[in-house]
Amino acid sequence: MFSMAIYRSTLHLKTHVYLRDDGIRPQIELDETDHLLAKEQHGGISIERALELVHLVENARPTDDSL
Repeated sequence: MFSMAIYRSTLHLKTHVYLRDDGIRPQIELDETDHLLAKEQHGGISIERALELVHLVENARPTDDSL
């Protein structure tokens, strides 16, 4: 099961996938729900929230010592 550590389970979130030409990554849009990830995708996030996410991701990344 796929889940993003900073959000509760994302497994059953409904999405729309928009394929694009020339090998550009598809655009993935979540349906509007009360899930935090969907709220942040549709409403945007503050600079403070962006920094919080960077901090959480950086701290979850394995270091060279742990490989």
